[in-house]
Amino acid sequence: MSHVTPETALRLEAAGFPKPEMQFGQFWYFPGKKKEVVITGLHDDGDGRLDNLKYIAFSWQGTDSDLQKEAFFKHFMFLPTATDILKEFKVPVFSHWFEFVGTRFQIQVFVNGGMEHQFFHENPAECAAMAWLQIHEKK
Repeated sequence: MSHVTPETALRLEAAGFPKPEMQFGQFWYFPGKKKEVVITGLHDDGDGRLDNLKYIAFSWQGTDSDLQKEAFFKHFMFLPTATDILKEFKVPVFSHWFEFVGTRFQIQVFVNGGMEHQFFHENPAECAAMAWLQIHEKK
């Protein structure tokens, strides 16, 4: 799996992780059907301009692609990848180190030159999410 689980996505959303515009190749979660979907296409309203995006094509797990109006997706949750999460580390005097160690991914978070946190997980997105949540989630 290259993205976070729906449970982690819910925690990220509650902690203020940004919900991006839908783009090709992203993973989203539809709570109403408890299904993950992948965005397979973006379609305009017929005038050829993406600023008039009206329809989004997606594929359920194991089904053919479907096409729905953009408003259909307002309750979907974004399932970010590690890359999506690492882009959102915007803390002053902050750096991080992300690497593969043995069979797991590791992220180390440094603040003011010293290591503050270290996380390990088999899924790189979950590993990055653990670090992001440590910084942003209200305790």
